[in-house]
Amino acid sequence: MHNLRTLFALSGLALAAMASANVSGYGISFYMDHEQNSDLPPTDPPLIFEQSTITLNTDNYFTAAELEFPTGKSEEFAFAPPTFFIRGTQFPDLATMEAERPAGDYTFRALAGPGAPQTAVLNVANYNFPDTTPYLDGGSWTKMTTTPADGDVDITWPKFGSPFEADQSTISFQLVDLTDGFTTNLIVSGFVGDIFGTTIPAIYRRSGRHYFMVQTYATSYLFPSAGFGGAFAGYSFLRRNNAFFQVPASPGTIAGQLTLESIGNPQGDPIEVEILDLADNVVQTHSIFLGWLGYFAIETGLTGGPYRARFKGKHHISNSDVFDIASGVGNVALTLKNGDIDNDNSITIFDYIELSLAFGKTRDDADFYTPGPSGFAPFQSDIDRDFEVTIFDYIVLSGNFDESGS
Repeated sequence: MHNLRTLFALSGLALAAMASANVSGYGISFYMDHEQNSDLPPTDPPLIFEQSTITLNTDNYFTAAELEFPTGKSEEFAFAPPTFFIRGTQFPDLATMEAERPAGDYTFRALAGPGAPQTAVLNVANYNFPDTTPYLDGGSWTKMTTTPADGDVDITWPKFGSPFEADQSTISFQLVDLTDGFTTNLIVSGFVGDIFGTTIPAIYRRSGRHYFMVQTYATSYLFPSAGFGGAFAGYSFLRRNNAFFQVPASPGTIAGQLTLESIGNPQGDPIEVEILDLADNVVQTHSIFLGWLGYFAIETGLTGGPYRARFKGKHHISNSDVFDIASGVGNVALTLKNGDIDNDNSITIFDYIELSLAFGKTRDDADFYTPGPSGFAPFQSDIDRDFEVTIFDYIVLSGNFDESGS
């Protein structure tokens, strides 16, 4: 789960589109990532990594590029068409990163594409990480993670300096709503000396939801360059405090995590939810989309109860349990079994038939997404979602054959 931190690494260096018509910018960011889980400063060894990027203004102006380090070694960028190049390396400790990514000239080379060959050089003068570990102090961690969802929360953090003067020294704090598909809320951002804390509005701490916190101390060097037609360039040193937490579930909320069998991360999967009384009468229905790793939260407003909550996926049979929703439930943990191709909430011979008709089909086939005479397209039999219908889909279905939803 900690790999999620790298998804927010790009915030370390903002490269503006300036002088170059074709290349927006290029740069390097060096990271020390800490993780807070109490009111005390983080003590575990930080995650150390370096990341470099090239951003284009003109689609596919470059299609291949590499970076040469001051040590003389080179690495190719990964290209995310049509405008973005990225590469990075994680290190076991800061000393190793300093040895393998020392101060000096970093040479960016465009190797292919209409704009190639071109070269741009970025000189990293010295390592200048902030001298303070970022964390929420003064009991702020406890307040952020335990205050009920209907209240604002005031948080504070220590100030920092750096060994050398930087062009910019900044602080930022953001919350990422993992339950709502990575909705990112930048709470505050500014220069060192301007801010020593902030208020998290209640709207950014919703009942029962899971969040990822990113608190950043950064020193940056930003300047126009002669390389890549005068594109903007820069490098940054960032110390970040990352944390995962869940806001307490308020009365009437049901929240937690659903596991969809054979699906690694079901983010975005549609789920049909029924809330029933104990006489099996449907009280409410909800259509939701799962968040990161299957997180969800539903504010039902229900009182009384208890109630049964039933969850059904598009090719997963339903699973249910009884919960005291009126009091607030934040720890739902249910697994939905896979293989319900025809979506009738049972795994039967009819699902086998659909899979057999689609067997051997891949996304390269023109009819992969086209419904056949039965009304189902071949992709719907790809229940392990590897874009082909194979023996592995049969194995999943066979393991759950004759099962029905509860």
